[in-house]
Amino acid sequence: YSDLSYQVTRFMVAKLGLKRIGYLYQNDDLGEVGRIGVDRALKELGVELKAAVGYERGTSDFTTQVLKLRDANVDAVVSIGTAPSVATAIKQARQQNFKTTWGSYGVGGSAIMRKLLGGEINGLVFASDIESFFAESDAAKRATAVVQKYFPNAKAEFTMFMGYAQAQMVVHVLRAAGKDLTRAKLVEALQNMGAFDSDVMPMSYSNTKHTAASAVKIY
Repeated sequence: YSDLSYQVTRFMVAKLGLKRIGYLYQNDDLGEVGRIGVDRALKELGVELKAAVGYERGTSDFTTQVLKLRDANVDAVVSIGTAPSVATAIKQARQQNFKTTWGSYGVGGSAIMRKLLGGEINGLVFASDIESFFAESDAAKRATAVVQKYFPNAKAEFTMFMGYAQAQMVVHVLRAAGKDLTRAKLVEALQNMGAFDSDVMPMSYSNTKHTAASAVKIY
């Protein structure tokens, strides 16, 4: 999550030219890890964080948080939390006529985010290590076709692609481990996996790198 918040923050500042950044975060480990990436990006770019506003898990009224961000005169907000929380904050900000650019991580491409925001999802910037439904790429179409062969009602979206990528990696490692499988053989095969390009997520794994994702896209 720190890598994703880092990339989306860098993009908003360096590519979109937004310099007054606010951070809206869930007050737990997820929010704290996201803050690491935001701070790292802003430090590299020589930009000061204008506001950091937290909320408790399960919050449904973001009036206070939105007002604090608006009063800080931010032109972009990076929000790291659950999809319903991020979506609710965006909707309530627009209801209060607080117009800003919103950024988040892979949940921006999830089905629940699209359902909750509807057309208001337009303009949301998000960083994802997994292919997005919005990309309509050949890889996304191929993965969707494979899943729908066995689960015809499955919809292409963030969590489906995540499960698909994980399954591809597991099968790849199991094959590498060979017959007479043991835990030790499986771990060894995983530690020596190196680069592996699943249809919807480029990955790499080693004895020193345990975050399988090896690339990020901005949507």
